[in-house]
Amino acid sequence: MKKGSIAIFFLAGSFLSVPFASNATEANLKPKETIYGPFSLGNTEAEKVSVIVEQTDFSDKTGSGAVSLLIKNGSGETIYKRNYSLSDERESVEFKPMTVSIDSRKKALLLMSERLPSAPMSGEGGQFFAFNKTGQFVPISGMLAPAQDDMNPAFFPVQKLPGHNGDYVAIDRWTGNFMIVEYYALSPEGAASNEAKPLSMEGKDSPVKINSDMVQMMRQQYAEWKKDSTIVSLYPEAIDRSTPPTRIKVTETTKIEYLGARPGPNPYWSLHVSIDGNSGFIS
Repeated sequence: MKKGSIAIFFLAGSFLSVPFASNATEANLKPKETIYGPFSLGNTEAEKVSVIVEQTDFSDKTGSGAVSLLIKNGSGETIYKRNYSLSDERESVEFKPMTVSIDSRKKALLLMSERLPSAPMSGEGGQFFAFNKTGQFVPISGMLAPAQDDMNPAFFPVQKLPGHNGDYVAIDRWTGNFMIVEYYALSPEGAASNEAKPLSMEGKDSPVKINSDMVQMMRQQYAEWKKDSTIVSLYPEAIDRSTPPTRIKVTETTKIEYLGARPGPNPYWSLHVSIDGNSGFIS
């Protein structure tokens, strides 16, 4: 677990890698079923869920393979389903489900998934599920993709955020210059979209924070790579880039103060910083 992360307590966890073999026979074209759980998300049998993975091997004859992810309740009823179509024998899908304690709820299911091969930080991520007040099983977050590639629950810490109600997941994000931590709200009654949007306050500095350990490490790397310094562009506005930036040299001894963050040029944040007394935005 990286420094500064908040521990996630879980009751059960499992890991599944779903490889695909070419030249599948007719016999193994039938789905193979693997069951994980049950996971208890509440105090009743109705709030127990199982994660089921149905795998159909890749076949040269059909030119395809498939994985179906199903979540079933204690009665065996399918309450969530996600399908993956695979067109290459090298493709695979990995899953890791576990129960997570969340302060304002009973428990939630954290389902981490990764589709391989994929570019770094682009192969899905993690998503939270829970039963809402009416007993409906719903995703309570969009798909969250942290900066790290490993499927580790420490990358999805749930915490409270001062001045805000509810629970938030703190996700590390690479901006192009610095690593920051974005906050994503968990929606107890169900997420409005599968697309996860971080908390932001338009026109004001957001509670997005800087991962100071990562920034210090990057400063050391810059010193090694650049030998003496690196140059950053400091803009007067968070989004508007029409005014030329001030070019500032950053060294190991440069004093950098992090003032906050604002939505910047998509898809990045603009970080509000003071570099040796010069205030502005970088992204």
